[in-house]
Amino acid sequence: MYVRCISILMKLKYLYMNLQITRKLVIGYFIVILVPTFVLEWSFYQANYSAFIKNYLLNQQYSLNIAKQNFDIQLEQISSATAPFENNAILKNYLQGNYSTVAESLYNYLQYLQPLYTSTKINPYLANLTVYGYERYPMDLANRLTSIENINVDGAYIEKIKRSAPGLWRFSVDDNYAPRLDYYKMIYSTTYPYYLGIIKIKTKVPKVFNSFNSLSENDLYLYVESSGQLYTYEGNTLTISDNTLDSLYEENRNYQTVDIEALSCKIIQVNHTNSIVSYDGNRLIALLIILFLVLTVLYYMIASSITRRLKAFSQYVNDTDANNLEEFQAPLYKDEIGVMITSHNNLIERIIQLTNENFQSQIQKRDAEYYALQAQIKPHFLYNMLENIRMSAETHNDTETADMLLTLGKHMRYSLNMKTNKSTLENELYFAKNYLQMQKIRLKEKIEIAISVLTELDNVYCPRLILQPILENAIKHGYCIGQVLKIFIHVKEGTGSGNEPNILVEIIDNGNGINKETLSSINADLEQMKVDSNQHIGINNVNSRLITFYGSRDGRLYINSEPGLGTTVSFYLKRL
Repeated sequence: MYVRCISILMKLKYLYMNLQITRKLVIGYFIVILVPTFVLEWSFYQANYSAFIKNYLLNQQYSLNIAKQNFDIQLEQISSATAPFENNAILKNYLQGNYSTVAESLYNYLQYLQPLYTSTKINPYLANLTVYGYERYPMDLANRLTSIENINVDGAYIEKIKRSAPGLWRFSVDDNYAPRLDYYKMIYSTTYPYYLGIIKIKTKVPKVFNSFNSLSENDLYLYVESSGQLYTYEGNTLTISDNTLDSLYEENRNYQTVDIEALSCKIIQVNHTNSIVSYDGNRLIALLIILFLVLTVLYYMIASSITRRLKAFSQYVNDTDANNLEEFQAPLYKDEIGVMITSHNNLIERIIQLTNENFQSQIQKRDAEYYALQAQIKPHFLYNMLENIRMSAETHNDTETADMLLTLGKHMRYSLNMKTNKSTLENELYFAKNYLQMQKIRLKEKIEIAISVLTELDNVYCPRLILQPILENAIKHGYCIGQVLKIFIHVKEGTGSGNEPNILVEIIDNGNGINKETLSSINADLEQMKVDSNQHIGINNVNSRLITFYGSRDGRLYINSEPGLGTTVSFYLKRL
Protein backbone atom coordinates (compact mmCIF):
# COMPACT_ATOMS: atom_id res chain seq x y z
CA MET A 1 0.00 0.00 0.00
CA TYR A 2 2.79 2.40 0.95
CA VAL A 3 4.73 1.63 -2.24
CA ARG A 4 1.58 2.14 -4.31
CA CYS A 5 0.96 5.56 -2.75
CA ILE A 6 4.53 6.60 -3.43
CA SER A 7 4.19 5.45 -7.04
CA ILE A 8 0.98 7.45 -7.50
CA LEU A 9 2.59 10.55 -5.99
CA MET A 10 5.60 10.24 -8.29
CA LYS A 11 3.33 9.96 -11.34
CA LEU A 12 1.39 13.02 -10.23
CA LYS A 13 4.63 14.91 -9.73
CA TYR A 14 5.83 13.89 -13.20
CA LEU A 15 2.56 15.03 -14.78
CA TYR A 16 2.67 18.33 -12.87
CA MET A 17 6.27 19.12 -13.79
CA ASN A 18 5.47 18.63 -17.49
CA LEU A 19 2.53 21.01 -17.43
CA GLN A 20 2.76 24.50 -18.88
CA ILE A 21 3.56 27.28 -16.46
CA THR A 22 0.05 28.76 -16.75
CA ARG A 23 -1.60 25.49 -15.73
CA LYS A 24 0.86 25.07 -12.88
CA LEU A 25 -0.10 28.50 -11.59
CA VAL A 26 -3.82 27.66 -11.80
CA ILE A 27 -3.37 24.39 -9.89
CA GLY A 28 -1.25 26.18 -7.32
CA TYR A 29 -3.96 28.81 -6.98
CA PHE A 30 -6.57 26.14 -6.15
CA ILE A 31 -4.48 24.02 -3.80
CA VAL A 32 -2.29 26.57 -2.06
CA ILE A 33 -4.42 29.73 -2.03
CA LEU A 34 -8.11 29.31 -2.75
CA VAL A 35 -9.09 26.23 -0.72
CA PRO A 36 -7.04 27.07 2.42
CA THR A 37 -8.20 30.68 2.25
CA PHE A 38 -11.85 29.67 1.94
CA VAL A 39 -11.64 27.29 4.92
CA LEU A 40 -9.75 29.75 7.09
CA GLU A 41 -12.03 32.68 6.26
CA TRP A 42 -15.17 30.68 7.03
CA SER A 43 -13.73 29.50 10.35
CA PHE A 44 -12.57 32.99 11.19
CA TYR A 45 -15.99 34.39 10.37
CA GLN A 46 -17.74 31.90 12.64
CA ALA A 47 -15.28 32.39 15.49
CA ASN A 48 -15.18 36.19 15.37
CA TYR A 49 -18.81 37.09 14.66
CA SER A 50 -19.63 37.77 18.31
CA ALA A 51 -16.40 39.67 18.87
CA PHE A 52 -17.13 41.80 15.82
CA ILE A 53 -20.60 42.68 17.09
CA LYS A 54 -19.18 43.54 20.52
CA ASN A 55 -16.48 45.77 19.08
CA TYR A 56 -19.00 47.37 16.77
CA LEU A 57 -21.28 48.23 19.68
CA LEU A 58 -18.31 49.61 21.64
CA ASN A 59 -17.38 51.79 18.68
CA GLN A 60 -20.95 52.97 18.37
CA GLN A 61 -21.00 53.89 22.07
CA TYR A 62 -17.71 55.75 21.60
CA SER A 63 -19.11 57.62 18.59
CA LEU A 64 -22.22 58.48 20.60
CA ASN A 65 -20.06 59.85 23.44
CA ILE A 66 -18.04 61.95 20.99
CA ALA A 67 -21.25 63.32 19.46
CA LYS A 68 -22.49 64.17 22.96
CA GLN A 69 -19.24 66.01 23.77
CA ASN A 70 -19.59 68.03 20.57
CA PHE A 71 -23.21 68.73 21.49
CA ASP A 72 -22.12 70.04 24.92
CA ILE A 73 -19.56 72.28 23.22
CA GLN A 74 -22.30 73.70 21.00
CA LEU A 75 -24.49 74.39 24.05
CA GLU A 76 -21.54 76.15 25.68
CA GLN A 77 -21.03 78.29 22.57
CA ILE A 78 -24.71 79.25 22.63
CA SER A 79 -24.77 80.11 26.34
CA SER A 80 -21.59 82.19 26.00
CA ALA A 81 -23.51 84.59 23.75
CA THR A 82 -25.18 86.07 26.87
CA ALA A 83 -21.91 87.32 28.40
CA PRO A 84 -21.71 90.63 26.45
CA PHE A 85 -25.30 91.43 27.49
CA GLU A 86 -24.86 90.54 31.17
CA ASN A 87 -21.93 92.94 31.57
CA ASN A 88 -23.24 95.80 29.44
CA ALA A 89 -23.85 98.97 31.51
CA ILE A 90 -26.12 100.55 28.87
CA LEU A 91 -28.38 97.49 28.89
CA LYS A 92 -28.55 97.51 32.68
CA ASN A 93 -29.49 101.20 32.68
CA TYR A 94 -32.19 100.43 30.13
CA LEU A 95 -33.54 97.55 32.24
CA GLN A 96 -33.55 99.75 35.37
CA GLY A 97 -35.69 102.32 33.52
CA ASN A 98 -33.05 105.06 33.51
CA TYR A 99 -34.02 106.14 29.98
CA SER A 100 -37.39 107.85 30.30
CA THR A 101 -37.98 109.01 26.74
CA VAL A 102 -38.30 107.15 23.47
CA ALA A 103 -35.60 109.29 21.88
CA GLU A 104 -33.10 108.56 24.64
CA SER A 105 -33.94 104.85 24.59
CA LEU A 106 -33.69 104.68 20.78
CA TYR A 107 -30.37 106.53 20.73
CA ASN A 108 -28.74 104.24 23.30
CA TYR A 109 -30.17 101.17 21.60
CA LEU A 110 -28.89 102.10 18.16
CA GLN A 111 -25.54 103.36 19.48
CA TYR A 112 -24.63 100.62 21.97
CA LEU A 113 -27.04 97.68 21.96
CA GLN A 114 -27.80 97.03 18.31
CA PRO A 115 -24.12 96.05 17.57
CA LEU A 116 -24.41 93.40 20.30
CA TYR A 117 -27.49 91.92 18.66
CA THR A 118 -25.77 92.03 15.27
CA SER A 119 -22.77 90.12 16.65
CA THR A 120 -25.02 87.23 17.73
CA LYS A 121 -25.78 86.48 14.06
CA ILE A 122 -22.25 85.13 13.73
CA ASN A 123 -23.23 82.19 15.91
CA PRO A 124 -24.84 79.65 13.50
CA TYR A 125 -26.87 78.01 16.28
CA LEU A 126 -28.78 81.13 17.39
CA ALA A 127 -32.21 81.91 15.93
CA ASN A 128 -33.01 84.90 18.16
CA LEU A 129 -31.91 86.59 21.41
CA THR A 130 -34.44 88.56 23.47
CA VAL A 131 -33.98 90.46 26.75
CA TYR A 132 -36.99 90.68 29.08
CA GLY A 133 -37.03 93.39 31.80
CA TYR A 134 -39.15 93.95 34.90
CA GLU A 135 -39.99 97.60 34.12
CA ARG A 136 -42.29 99.26 31.62
CA TYR A 137 -40.17 100.88 28.93
CA PRO A 138 -40.87 103.84 26.62
CA MET A 139 -39.80 101.74 23.62
CA ASP A 140 -40.74 98.07 23.27
CA LEU A 141 -38.87 95.90 20.75
CA ALA A 142 -40.74 92.61 20.70
CA ASN A 143 -37.82 90.44 19.54
CA ARG A 144 -35.02 92.45 21.15
CA LEU A 145 -36.04 94.37 24.31
CA THR A 146 -39.44 93.89 25.92
CA SER A 147 -41.26 93.47 29.21
CA ILE A 148 -41.12 90.22 31.16
CA GLU A 149 -44.88 90.06 30.81
CA ASN A 150 -44.30 88.83 27.24
CA ILE A 151 -42.13 85.88 28.26
CA ASN A 152 -43.72 82.49 27.49
CA VAL A 153 -42.95 80.75 30.82
CA ASP A 154 -44.83 80.77 34.09
CA GLY A 155 -43.78 82.36 37.35
CA ALA A 156 -42.56 79.10 38.83
CA TYR A 157 -40.11 78.64 36.01
CA ILE A 158 -38.95 82.27 36.37
CA GLU A 159 -38.18 81.59 40.02
CA LYS A 160 -36.23 78.55 38.91
CA ILE A 161 -34.23 80.74 36.52
CA LYS A 162 -33.43 83.12 39.37
CA ARG A 163 -31.98 80.29 41.44
CA SER A 164 -29.82 78.98 38.57
CA ALA A 165 -26.77 81.16 38.17
CA PRO A 166 -25.39 79.21 35.11
CA GLY A 167 -28.75 79.51 33.35
CA LEU A 168 -31.33 76.95 32.30
CA TRP A 169 -32.01 74.99 29.11
CA ARG A 170 -35.59 74.16 28.27
CA PHE A 171 -36.75 71.62 25.69
CA SER A 172 -40.40 71.90 24.63
CA VAL A 173 -42.72 71.71 21.62
CA ASP A 174 -44.64 74.52 19.96
CA ASP A 175 -48.26 74.55 18.83
CA ASN A 176 -47.31 72.61 15.69
CA TYR A 177 -45.55 69.90 17.76
CA ALA A 178 -42.19 71.08 16.49
CA PRO A 179 -39.36 70.79 19.04
CA ARG A 180 -37.94 73.95 20.61
CA LEU A 181 -34.74 74.44 22.56
CA ASP A 182 -34.40 77.70 24.55
CA TYR A 183 -31.81 79.00 26.97
CA TYR A 184 -32.65 81.37 29.86
CA LYS A 185 -30.15 83.42 31.87
CA MET A 186 -30.84 85.97 34.62
CA ILE A 187 -29.23 89.45 34.46
CA TYR A 188 -28.16 90.52 37.94
CA SER A 189 -27.26 93.88 39.45
CA THR A 190 -24.86 94.62 42.27
CA THR A 191 -27.43 96.98 43.83
CA TYR A 192 -31.13 96.72 44.57
CA PRO A 193 -33.12 95.59 42.71
CA TYR A 194 -30.86 92.59 42.09
CA TYR A 195 -32.91 90.98 39.32
CA LEU A 196 -32.90 93.22 36.25
CA GLY A 197 -34.15 90.90 33.55
CA ILE A 198 -33.90 87.57 31.73
CA ILE A 199 -32.03 86.75 28.52
CA LYS A 200 -33.73 84.19 26.31
CA ILE A 201 -31.94 82.53 23.41
CA LYS A 202 -34.00 80.69 20.85
CA THR A 203 -31.86 78.13 19.03
CA LYS A 204 -31.97 76.53 15.61
CA VAL A 205 -32.81 73.00 16.73
CA PRO A 206 -31.67 71.13 13.58
CA LYS A 207 -28.26 72.83 13.65
CA VAL A 208 -27.81 72.25 17.39
CA PHE A 209 -28.44 68.53 16.98
CA ASN A 210 -26.26 68.14 13.86
CA SER A 211 -23.53 66.61 16.06
CA PHE A 212 -25.56 63.39 15.90
CA ASN A 213 -25.77 63.31 12.08
CA SER A 214 -22.76 61.00 11.89
CA LEU A 215 -24.86 58.34 13.69
CA SER A 216 -27.61 58.38 11.10
CA GLU A 217 -26.93 54.78 10.05
CA ASN A 218 -28.79 53.71 13.22
CA ASP A 219 -32.11 54.78 14.77
CA LEU A 220 -31.74 57.74 17.16
CA TYR A 221 -34.25 58.78 19.80
CA LEU A 222 -34.41 61.71 22.22
CA TYR A 223 -36.14 61.05 25.55
CA VAL A 224 -37.20 64.11 27.62
CA GLU A 225 -37.42 63.09 31.27
CA SER A 226 -39.59 66.03 32.41
CA SER A 227 -42.39 65.28 29.95
CA GLY A 228 -41.73 61.58 29.40
CA GLN A 229 -41.93 62.22 25.65
CA LEU A 230 -39.88 60.21 23.14
CA TYR A 231 -38.73 61.87 19.90
CA THR A 232 -37.32 60.27 16.74
CA TYR A 233 -34.23 61.93 15.26
CA GLU A 234 -34.12 61.35 11.51
CA GLY A 235 -32.85 63.48 8.64
CA ASN A 236 -31.68 66.19 11.05
CA THR A 237 -35.29 66.54 12.28
CA LEU A 238 -36.94 65.71 15.64
CA THR A 239 -40.46 64.30 15.50
CA ILE A 240 -42.67 62.86 18.24
CA SER A 241 -42.37 59.05 18.29
CA ASP A 242 -45.30 56.66 18.66
CA ASN A 243 -43.20 54.36 20.86
CA THR A 244 -42.61 54.59 24.57
CA LEU A 245 -39.29 54.20 26.30
CA ASP A 246 -40.21 50.80 27.75
CA SER A 247 -41.40 49.42 24.43
CA LEU A 248 -38.22 50.65 22.75
CA TYR A 249 -36.07 48.79 25.28
CA GLU A 250 -38.14 45.63 24.92
CA GLU A 251 -37.95 45.51 21.13
CA ASN A 252 -34.19 46.13 20.86
CA ARG A 253 -31.29 44.58 22.72
CA ASN A 254 -28.44 46.38 20.98
CA TYR A 255 -28.73 49.99 22.03
CA GLN A 256 -26.63 52.67 23.73
CA THR A 257 -27.65 55.69 25.74
CA VAL A 258 -25.98 58.92 26.75
CA ASP A 259 -27.37 61.50 29.19
CA ILE A 260 -27.52 65.18 28.30
CA GLU A 261 -27.59 66.74 31.75
CA ALA A 262 -28.20 70.30 30.62
CA LEU A 263 -31.47 69.32 28.92
CA SER A 264 -32.50 66.62 31.45
CA CYS A 265 -32.84 64.16 28.60
CA LYS A 266 -31.02 61.27 27.00
CA ILE A 267 -30.06 60.15 23.49
CA ILE A 268 -30.85 56.52 22.67
CA GLN A 269 -29.16 54.81 19.72
CA VAL A 270 -30.65 51.55 18.45
CA ASN A 271 -28.21 49.44 16.39
CA HIS A 272 -29.48 47.13 13.65
CA THR A 273 -26.62 44.67 13.58
CA ASN A 274 -28.49 42.31 11.26
CA SER A 275 -28.31 44.89 8.49
CA ILE A 276 -24.58 45.28 9.06
CA VAL A 277 -23.51 41.65 9.27
CA SER A 278 -25.80 39.25 7.43
CA TYR A 279 -25.84 35.77 8.79
CA ASP A 280 -27.64 34.27 5.83
CA GLY A 281 -25.71 31.14 4.90
CA ASN A 282 -27.08 30.74 1.37
CA ARG A 283 -26.31 34.31 0.49
CA LEU A 284 -22.80 33.97 1.89
CA ILE A 285 -22.19 30.79 -0.12
CA ALA A 286 -23.42 32.49 -3.30
CA LEU A 287 -21.17 35.45 -2.60
CA LEU A 288 -18.17 33.19 -2.05
CA ILE A 289 -18.84 31.36 -5.33
CA ILE A 290 -19.01 34.64 -7.23
CA LEU A 291 -15.87 35.83 -5.50
CA PHE A 292 -14.18 32.55 -6.36
CA LEU A 293 -15.03 32.93 -10.05
CA VAL A 294 -13.90 36.55 -10.17
CA LEU A 295 -10.63 35.80 -8.39
CA THR A 296 -10.03 32.83 -10.67
CA VAL A 297 -10.41 34.97 -13.78
CA LEU A 298 -8.21 37.71 -12.34
CA TYR A 299 -5.56 35.23 -11.26
CA TYR A 300 -5.58 33.63 -14.70
CA MET A 301 -5.17 37.03 -16.35
CA ILE A 302 -2.27 37.90 -14.04
CA ALA A 303 -0.62 34.52 -14.61
CA SER A 304 -1.08 34.85 -18.36
CA SER A 305 0.53 38.29 -18.34
CA ILE A 306 3.62 36.67 -16.84
CA THR A 307 3.75 33.43 -18.82
CA ARG A 308 2.97 35.10 -22.15
CA ARG A 309 6.19 37.10 -22.03
CA LEU A 310 8.17 34.09 -20.80
CA LYS A 311 6.86 31.99 -23.69
CA ALA A 312 7.68 34.70 -26.22
CA PHE A 313 11.19 35.12 -24.80
CA SER A 314 11.73 31.35 -24.75
CA GLN A 315 10.67 31.13 -28.41
CA TYR A 316 13.01 34.00 -29.27
CA VAL A 317 15.96 32.25 -27.59
CA ASN A 318 15.25 29.01 -29.45
CA ASP A 319 15.03 30.80 -32.81
CA THR A 320 18.11 33.01 -32.32
CA ASP A 321 20.97 32.41 -34.75
CA ALA A 322 24.47 32.91 -33.31
CA ASN A 323 25.58 34.52 -36.59
CA ASN A 324 22.65 36.93 -36.69
CA LEU A 325 22.12 38.36 -33.22
CA GLU A 326 19.15 40.66 -32.73
CA GLU A 327 17.60 42.27 -29.65
CA PHE A 328 14.31 40.89 -28.29
CA GLN A 329 11.55 43.30 -29.33
CA ALA A 330 8.88 43.58 -26.62
CA PRO A 331 7.45 46.19 -24.25
CA LEU A 332 9.90 46.59 -21.37
CA TYR A 333 8.61 46.81 -17.81
CA LYS A 334 10.46 47.13 -14.51
CA ASP A 335 9.56 43.72 -13.07
CA GLU A 336 11.94 40.74 -12.90
CA ILE A 337 11.05 39.56 -16.43
CA GLY A 338 11.59 43.06 -17.79
CA VAL A 339 14.96 43.28 -16.02
CA MET A 340 15.96 39.90 -17.48
CA ILE A 341 14.96 40.95 -21.01
CA THR A 342 16.70 44.32 -20.62
CA SER A 343 19.89 42.62 -19.39
CA HIS A 344 19.74 40.17 -22.31
CA ASN A 345 19.27 43.01 -24.82
CA ASN A 346 22.15 44.92 -23.24
CA LEU A 347 24.31 41.80 -23.55
CA ILE A 348 23.38 41.38 -27.23
CA GLU A 349 24.03 45.08 -27.85
CA ARG A 350 27.44 44.80 -26.14
CA ILE A 351 28.35 41.70 -28.16
CA ILE A 352 27.42 43.46 -31.40
CA GLN A 353 29.37 46.54 -30.33
CA LEU A 354 32.47 44.53 -29.40
CA THR A 355 32.23 42.62 -32.67
CA ASN A 356 32.07 45.87 -34.64
CA GLU A 357 34.87 47.43 -32.60
CA ASN A 358 37.06 44.36 -33.12
CA PHE A 359 36.29 44.40 -36.84
CA GLN A 360 37.05 48.13 -37.02
CA SER A 361 40.26 47.63 -35.04
CA GLN A 362 41.42 44.91 -37.42
CA ILE A 363 40.72 47.17 -40.39
CA GLN A 364 42.63 50.04 -38.79
CA LYS A 365 45.52 47.76 -37.93
CA ARG A 366 45.66 46.38 -41.46
CA ASP A 367 45.47 49.86 -42.99
CA ALA A 368 48.15 51.17 -40.66
CA GLU A 369 50.45 48.28 -41.51
CA TYR A 370 49.75 48.79 -45.22
CA TYR A 371 50.60 52.47 -45.15
CA ALA A 372 53.58 51.84 -42.92
CA LEU A 373 54.90 49.27 -45.38
CA GLN A 374 54.43 51.76 -48.17
CA ALA A 375 56.44 54.29 -46.22
CA GLN A 376 59.11 51.71 -45.40
CA ILE A 377 60.53 51.41 -48.92
CA LYS A 378 64.27 50.89 -48.62
CA PRO A 379 64.45 52.30 -45.05
CA HIS A 380 68.19 51.63 -44.73
CA PHE A 381 68.80 53.47 -47.98
CA LEU A 382 66.84 56.47 -46.67
CA TYR A 383 68.68 56.42 -43.33
CA ASN A 384 72.06 56.29 -45.10
CA MET A 385 71.13 59.10 -47.49
CA LEU A 386 69.94 61.31 -44.58
CA GLU A 387 73.18 60.59 -42.71
CA ASN A 388 75.30 61.48 -45.78
CA ILE A 389 73.38 64.73 -46.25
CA ARG A 390 73.80 65.56 -42.56
CA MET A 391 77.57 64.93 -42.72
CA SER A 392 77.77 67.14 -45.82
CA ALA A 393 75.93 69.90 -43.98
CA GLU A 394 78.33 69.68 -41.03
CA THR A 395 81.29 69.77 -43.44
CA HIS A 396 79.96 73.07 -44.79
CA ASN A 397 79.30 74.34 -41.24
CA ASP A 398 75.48 74.30 -41.80
CA THR A 399 74.63 73.17 -38.26
CA GLU A 400 70.94 74.07 -38.52
CA THR A 401 70.41 71.76 -41.48
CA ALA A 402 72.46 69.06 -39.80
CA ASP A 403 70.36 69.25 -36.63
CA MET A 404 67.13 69.08 -38.63
CA LEU A 405 68.37 66.01 -40.52
CA LEU A 406 69.45 64.31 -37.29
CA THR A 407 66.04 64.93 -35.70
CA LEU A 408 64.24 63.80 -38.88
CA GLY A 409 66.25 60.58 -38.90
CA LYS A 410 65.27 59.78 -35.32
CA HIS A 411 61.66 60.59 -36.17
CA MET A 412 61.64 58.24 -39.17
CA ARG A 413 63.33 55.41 -37.28
CA TYR A 414 60.61 55.56 -34.57
CA SER A 415 57.67 55.94 -36.92
CA LEU A 416 58.78 53.17 -39.33
CA ASN A 417 59.46 50.62 -36.58
CA MET A 418 56.71 47.99 -37.14
CA LYS A 419 57.96 45.36 -34.69
CA THR A 420 55.25 46.22 -32.12
CA ASN A 421 52.06 48.28 -31.91
CA LYS A 422 52.68 49.54 -28.40
CA SER A 423 55.34 51.73 -26.89
CA THR A 424 56.25 53.14 -23.50
CA LEU A 425 55.06 56.60 -22.60
CA GLU A 426 58.69 57.59 -22.10
CA ASN A 427 59.49 56.73 -25.76
CA GLU A 428 56.38 58.59 -26.93
CA LEU A 429 57.48 61.70 -25.04
CA TYR A 430 60.99 61.41 -26.53
CA PHE A 431 59.51 61.07 -30.02
CA ALA A 432 57.17 64.04 -29.36
CA LYS A 433 60.18 66.08 -28.20
CA ASN A 434 62.02 65.31 -31.48
CA TYR A 435 58.95 66.31 -33.48
CA LEU A 436 58.61 69.61 -31.58
CA GLN A 437 62.33 70.31 -32.02
CA MET A 438 61.89 70.05 -35.81
CA GLN A 439 58.98 72.50 -35.58
CA LYS A 440 61.09 74.77 -33.36
CA ILE A 441 63.85 74.86 -35.97
CA ARG A 442 61.29 75.79 -38.61
CA LEU A 443 59.28 78.36 -36.61
CA LYS A 444 62.14 79.58 -34.37
CA GLU A 445 60.89 82.15 -31.79
CA LYS A 446 57.26 81.81 -32.99
CA ILE A 447 56.80 78.68 -30.88
CA GLU A 448 57.65 77.79 -27.27
CA ILE A 449 57.72 74.24 -25.98
CA ALA A 450 57.64 72.81 -22.43
CA ILE A 451 57.35 69.22 -21.21
CA SER A 452 56.55 68.53 -17.55
CA VAL A 453 56.66 65.00 -16.03
CA LEU A 454 55.49 64.85 -12.39
CA THR A 455 55.25 61.07 -11.94
CA GLU A 456 57.17 57.87 -12.52
CA LEU A 457 56.87 56.48 -16.05
CA ASP A 458 57.70 52.86 -15.24
CA ASN A 459 55.34 50.27 -16.80
CA VAL A 460 53.23 52.94 -18.52
CA TYR A 461 52.43 51.72 -22.04
CA CYS A 462 50.35 53.18 -24.84
CA PRO A 463 49.77 52.79 -28.61
CA ARG A 464 52.57 54.16 -30.79
CA LEU A 465 52.26 57.57 -32.45
CA ILE A 466 49.49 59.03 -30.25
CA LEU A 467 51.14 62.35 -29.32
CA GLN A 468 52.45 63.43 -32.73
CA PRO A 469 48.98 63.80 -34.42
CA ILE A 470 47.74 65.88 -31.46
CA LEU A 471 50.83 68.12 -31.58
CA GLU A 472 50.51 68.44 -35.34
CA ASN A 473 46.91 69.64 -34.97
CA ALA A 474 47.94 72.09 -32.24
CA ILE A 475 50.52 73.69 -34.55
CA LYS A 476 48.41 73.52 -37.69
CA HIS A 477 45.16 74.90 -36.21
CA GLY A 478 46.44 76.82 -33.21
CA TYR A 479 49.17 78.98 -34.70
CA CYS A 480 48.18 82.63 -35.13
CA ILE A 481 50.33 85.18 -37.05
CA GLY A 482 51.84 87.74 -34.71
CA GLN A 483 51.45 85.58 -31.58
CA VAL A 484 53.87 83.15 -29.97
CA LEU A 485 52.36 79.66 -29.90
CA LYS A 486 52.99 77.96 -26.56
CA ILE A 487 52.64 74.20 -26.28
CA PHE A 488 52.87 72.39 -22.96
CA ILE A 489 52.87 68.64 -22.31
CA HIS A 490 52.00 67.71 -18.70
CA VAL A 491 52.22 64.17 -17.32
CA LYS A 492 50.97 63.63 -13.76
CA GLU A 493 48.94 61.38 -11.50
CA GLY A 494 45.19 61.52 -12.13
CA THR A 495 41.87 59.72 -11.51
CA GLY A 496 39.80 58.39 -14.38
CA SER A 497 36.05 57.70 -14.60
CA GLY A 498 36.41 54.57 -12.46
CA ASN A 499 38.10 56.54 -9.63
CA GLU A 500 41.21 54.37 -10.10
CA PRO A 501 44.73 55.89 -9.99
CA ASN A 502 45.87 56.58 -13.55
CA ILE A 503 48.36 58.70 -15.46
CA LEU A 504 46.92 61.92 -16.88
CA VAL A 505 48.48 63.28 -20.08
CA GLU A 506 47.55 66.84 -21.14
CA ILE A 507 48.59 68.72 -24.32
CA ILE A 508 47.80 72.42 -23.83
CA ASP A 509 48.22 75.29 -26.29
CA ASN A 510 47.29 78.98 -26.26
CA GLY A 511 46.23 79.05 -29.91
CA ASN A 512 43.05 80.02 -31.70
CA GLY A 513 40.82 77.56 -29.87
CA ILE A 514 37.71 75.82 -31.24
CA ASN A 515 34.19 77.24 -31.44
CA LYS A 516 31.42 75.49 -29.50
CA GLU A 517 29.65 73.88 -32.46
CA THR A 518 32.83 72.37 -33.89
CA LEU A 519 33.95 71.25 -30.42
CA SER A 520 30.60 69.53 -29.79
CA SER A 521 30.85 67.75 -33.14
CA ILE A 522 34.42 66.57 -32.43
CA ASN A 523 33.55 65.31 -28.94
CA ALA A 524 30.50 63.49 -30.33
CA ASP A 525 32.72 61.72 -32.89
CA LEU A 526 35.16 60.79 -30.11
CA GLU A 527 32.31 59.40 -27.96
CA GLN A 528 30.97 57.32 -30.89
CA MET A 529 34.49 56.23 -32.03
CA LYS A 530 34.05 57.55 -35.57
CA VAL A 531 37.11 57.33 -37.81
CA ASP A 532 37.53 59.27 -41.06
CA SER A 533 38.51 56.77 -43.75
CA ASN A 534 40.70 59.33 -45.52
CA GLN A 535 42.72 60.27 -42.44
CA HIS A 536 44.26 57.34 -40.58
CA ILE A 537 46.60 59.38 -38.41
CA GLY A 538 44.30 61.94 -36.85
CA ILE A 539 42.50 62.76 -33.63
CA ASN A 540 39.72 60.22 -34.23
CA ASN A 541 42.25 57.52 -35.14
CA VAL A 542 44.23 58.20 -31.96
CA ASN A 543 41.03 58.06 -29.90
CA SER A 544 39.95 54.77 -31.48
CA ARG A 545 43.39 53.17 -30.95
CA LEU A 546 43.43 54.26 -27.28
CA ILE A 547 40.02 52.68 -26.64
CA THR A 548 41.00 49.51 -28.50
CA PHE A 549 44.32 49.33 -26.61
CA TYR A 550 42.65 49.36 -23.18
CA GLY A 551 39.45 47.54 -24.17
CA SER A 552 37.18 50.22 -22.67
CA ARG A 553 36.24 53.88 -23.12
CA ASP A 554 38.22 54.95 -20.05
CA GLY A 555 41.17 55.84 -22.28
CA ARG A 556 39.36 58.01 -24.81
CA LEU A 557 40.38 61.57 -25.64
CA TYR A 558 38.81 64.57 -23.90
CA ILE A 559 38.96 67.99 -25.58
CA ASN A 560 38.21 71.32 -23.91
CA SER A 561 38.61 74.62 -25.73
CA GLU A 562 37.64 78.28 -25.63
CA PRO A 563 37.84 80.43 -28.79
CA GLY A 564 40.84 82.77 -28.55
CA LEU A 565 42.16 81.13 -25.35
CA GLY A 566 43.51 77.81 -26.55
CA THR A 567 42.79 74.09 -26.44
CA THR A 568 43.47 71.24 -23.98
CA VAL A 569 43.56 67.61 -25.16
CA SER A 570 43.79 65.03 -22.36
CA PHE A 571 43.61 61.27 -21.89
CA TYR A 572 44.36 58.70 -19.21
CA LEU A 573 46.90 55.86 -19.32
CA LYS A 574 47.28 52.91 -16.96
CA ARG A 575 50.28 51.19 -15.47
CA LEU A 576 50.33 47.61 -16.75
